[in-house]
Amino acid sequence: MPLIFKKKLIPYTVPEVNLQGSFSSLKYFLSEKSHQGKEIEIFEKEFAHFIDVPYAIIFPSARYALYLLYTFFNCKNKRVIVPAYTCIPAIDAVKWAGGLPFFVDIELNTYNPVFNQKLEKLNNIGALCLSYLYGLIGDHVEEFIDFSQSQNIPIIEDAAIALGGSLHGKKIGGLGDAAVFSLQSSKIITGWKGGMVTTHRKDIYEYLLKERTKLPLPSLSKVLFNVVATYCRTFCSKPTLYGYTLYPIKSMISSKLFSKSISFLINQNPTEALTGESEPFLPSYEKVQFTPLQALMARHSFKNIDTLLKKRVFNAHCLIKGLEGQSNIVLPKEKNGRKHTYGRFPVRVPGKSKFNLQKLFLKEGIEIALNYPYICAPSHTEFPNASLASKETFLLPFHTFMSKKDIADTIHVLKTLSL
Repeated sequence: MPLIFKKKLIPYTVPEVNLQGSFSSLKYFLSEKSHQGKEIEIFEKEFAHFIDVPYAIIFPSARYALYLLYTFFNCKNKRVIVPAYTCIPAIDAVKWAGGLPFFVDIELNTYNPVFNQKLEKLNNIGALCLSYLYGLIGDHVEEFIDFSQSQNIPIIEDAAIALGGSLHGKKIGGLGDAAVFSLQSSKIITGWKGGMVTTHRKDIYEYLLKERTKLPLPSLSKVLFNVVATYCRTFCSKPTLYGYTLYPIKSMISSKLFSKSISFLINQNPTEALTGESEPFLPSYEKVQFTPLQALMARHSFKNIDTLLKKRVFNAHCLIKGLEGQSNIVLPKEKNGRKHTYGRFPVRVPGKSKFNLQKLFLKEGIEIALNYPYICAPSHTEFPNASLASKETFLLPFHTFMSKKDIADTIHVLKTLSL
């Protein structure tokens, strides 16, 4: 596959790392034993305090953490209520635990699940997954919580990119029995990979702690390679560099020719967000420990979490204000009592294919993402909103490294292409 170079390209996402922290990480690696130190324990306490829960515990990935929670709640051969439009690993986690995904449709302004009265007649429910897709807080969250409490159904919050969001002043991550946040490289903060569980329940924490002690140590060379690569990705993500460095590499590894070999190196399928390829079993590379080096990397950004979240909200409001009055562009909406954290910025242009728009955006020097061009449910007809989102919803460039000019250019191009 030939390399594709772009003179100037605004990247869709940039790993949220503190470049100054790279020196501390290197110093830590050279001066400490690779799998020792209190960085993980400190990070977990800081995270729990931020969410305002007594317990937080971290695992190598969010999908593995979800799998463990579904296992804890004994979801085998039981229904688990999940959205029809989400990332495929969230559904895989249910299946790995032996659960039976029961799909519901989504809202088209927040991409969160819609409460359906039919759920009240449903039996054999093992758990309910509140999915805050794209870091947006849905209109039906209270209905799902009331329903689960009345039926004594466990609530698991899929808060992968909703860190900092809230509902009526209460932080996401403390609304249900347990929640999972992702620290994958495109998320609000990153440790290259990782999945943080927050909970009020001591029994859940003790179970997870016991399960974590069973995990072997990961390959230090692989962890170090990916941590360094994540820092390098941030460094090379300026629009003047990105098109000549990371974008050609990204185009190459996303091809079928390289994706399988790359997945072994980065412990993730690089094309899963676009293909919806489902893993029949929990991958062995997920069953390892999260390392102190990763915790140190994530903590460097987490210590500035309030500033980072304010920057994301500011960028989102700039985009919304700049696109106001464009009736042909559907933007995220925020109702009273809901505080979005904008882990992503989804947009829809009704009647226009996002696949065609992607090519046009690239010509204008802007990279958009097509997550997710599929629905997780077997039928499109039963879930019209999910089906529409899979065809039309795309993600604008959105990260804290965006300049005012990057935002202005994105607004201008979107307005032009949506006509």
